Amino acid sequence: MSFLPAEVRDQALRKLESAVDERDRQLSRLQGSVHDLRREIGRTEGDLQRQQALLDRLGGELRQAGRDLDREREQAMRRLEQLRRRAEQQHQELHAALQEAELRHRQEWEALHGQIRQLAQTREERERRTRQAAAASQERAAAELAGLDRQEVERLDLRGDLAAAELQLASARAAAAGGQTPPAELLAAAHGAEEAVLLIRATVESRRAYLENLREHFAGEAVWLEALLRGDAMLGLPDQAEEVKLLLAPEREVMQALVARQVGAAAGGLQRWNGHGALLARLSAVRDLLASELLAARKHLPAGVAHERARYDLSAIWDDLELRFGTIRYRGALTPGTWAVESDRKTTYFYFLESEHGELRVEVPWTSDVLVHHEGRVVQRHPPAQPPDPAALALGGLERRWRQLARWLDNPNWNPDWQHPGGGAS
Repeated sequence: MSFLPAEVRDQALRKLESAVDERDRQLSRLQGSVHDLRREIGRTEGDLQRQQALLDRLGGELRQAGRDLDREREQAMRRLEQLRRRAEQQHQELHAALQEAELRHRQEWEALHGQIRQLAQTREERERRTRQAAAASQERAAAELAGLDRQEVERLDLRGDLAAAELQLASARAAAAGGQTPPAELLAAAHGAEEAVLLIRATVESRRAYLENLREHFAGEAVWLEALLRGDAMLGLPDQAEEVKLLLAPEREVMQALVARQVGAAAGGLQRWNGHGALLARLSAVRDLLASELLAARKHLPAGVAHERARYDLSAIWDDLELRFGTIRYRGALTPGTWAVESDRKTTYFYFLESEHGELRVEVPWTSDVLVHHEGRVVQRHPPAQPPDPAALALGGLERRWRQLARWLDNPNWNPDWQHPGGGAS
């Protein structure tokens, strides 16, 4: 190889050495694998020995298990024989029980058929009675309808209910005439019609009684107002009958007519159910209004009586009269005089005095100035002996106020929430 270049030779040597080293490594690996195989072979031989021992033990156990199995097979055969005999015995008992059950079932079936026939008869009887009850209910409903006063029913606002009840009764009769309606439905329809009619009758009686009670109540209220007007002792007020006769004679006539017309007679209008609420509200408002007017008048009476007693005193102007007309004959209680309206003490009182210059006529009004007339002319004007009390002023205008109140209440468009022209709230 001397003729090869040195580099190529060196490279070939290196490859050769590498191949030798690789072969050595492979030989070493093969020797290691041989050793591993030998170890595995030894281990496998050990496993085979152990498996052989295990097989020998399993064979002994199998032989013992075969003997145990034979013994258990014999026991099982004996047990099966016992079970067979027990099954035959149970089969015999079951057969006997089935025969007994069949006999009992036959008896119960016959009894059930008897009960079914009895129930069918009972049902037919019940249906017959139900139809009879429905017919009787229809007859009672018809009788109740015939006994109702149509005018009263209409007056008590039950005409719609009556028409509905008649329709229910007609429907029940139509269902009964068809013959195909179940008895229970017939009875329900008849009872519905009867209950509707009975409800109408009960409502009629209830509303009639209610309206009668209202009429009686307001008739009693009218009596109570008349007693209050008469001056009877009530509501903490003393007996003022004499004061009422003295000062409220014309007013009493006005108020009596007003109470009789607006409470007593108006209460008689509580005949119809439709609208009775509005009439009731009006009557209550009128009653309260008249009661407040009467109470106010009764409370003003003491001051009015005091004013009545004091207004006839001419001592405050007597000297002026004599100074102008000369000596005037004083007669005290016998002094001639009269009221403009004899029955009304609140009207102007006229004194007729005899003086040196002829007769004088002295007008003493209820609350205004005193006027002295001579020869037909007003010659003197004097203020009242004492300032008029507000209660006396109220009593003086009471007749006009109550007449105006009467005209106001006679207005058909009167509303209880309005204020009447006299100024008092309703």
